Amino acid sequence: EIFRDIQESLECWGNRHPLAFVLEAADDIAYRTADIEDAVKKGCISYHRLLEELRRFEKGIPEGQKKESFQSLTDALERRYERAQKRGLQQAEMNAVQNWCVFVQGWMLNDASRCFVDHYEEIMEGSYGADGEDLLSGTSGEGLMEALGKIAYEYAFQSQPILKLEIAAQSIFDFLLEQFVDAVLYYDTGRELSAVQEKLVLLLPDNYKAVYRYFAEGKTEAERLYLRLLLVTDTVCGMTDSYAKRLYQELKGIPI
Repeated sequence: EIFRDIQESLECWGNRHPLAFVLEAADDIAYRTADIEDAVKKGCISYHRLLEELRRFEKGIPEGQKKESFQSLTDALERRYERAQKRGLQQAEMNAVQNWCVFVQGWMLNDASRCFVDHYEEIMEGSYGADGEDLLSGTSGEGLMEALGKIAYEYAFQSQPILKLEIAAQSIFDFLLEQFVDAVLYYDTGRELSAVQEKLVLLLPDNYKAVYRYFAEGKTEAERLYLRLLLVTDTVCGMTDSYAKRLYQELKGIPI
């Protein structure tokens, strides 16, 4: 019912909403560049290795497939490093990468905007994207997006500190979800909760519980159970990393 209402209100009629393409492109551009900047900042990859990887990727692009555009983007990174050195900056490498990331963000935003305009009719009628196209498909930004993703994966996401961090995060969220889901299974059903379950329910934000009560009114027990589970996932999704970690330590009795 909710899905049908959204489709009718937005007049999508089974197609992706045009703004979904814009949001997707914005996310990709923001995160891919941020991943590279963070990787350099944390020492996962140096400026020189980043430049080397971009040059290597550039060599693999067939002639006629935006190779010149990709080369100009790589050259732009080198120019920024040389400029930072001439200015005598202590962190010339970091400065070059940060400025370059801002530059390529603008480049890819222009590519995405141009693609949206060029394929406007197809996007509005719902035929664009049938074969997996996005707003950077066929642009110079497409190759750079692929390169940045591969570089970040190889040098940042596969590094030991990141792997350990992800495993720790999984443990934290598994614990929080397990505890809070157990607490809400019979919340608001008339069934008596244990002392621990009651305390966990009290830890759930009052505004989230108010939203639950509003939407649970007049619903079947199956729907109410779904809404209680949603109450938990909304709560955990709304936590910052630091808060989730601190709450995990407090509930586990681990000194902070």
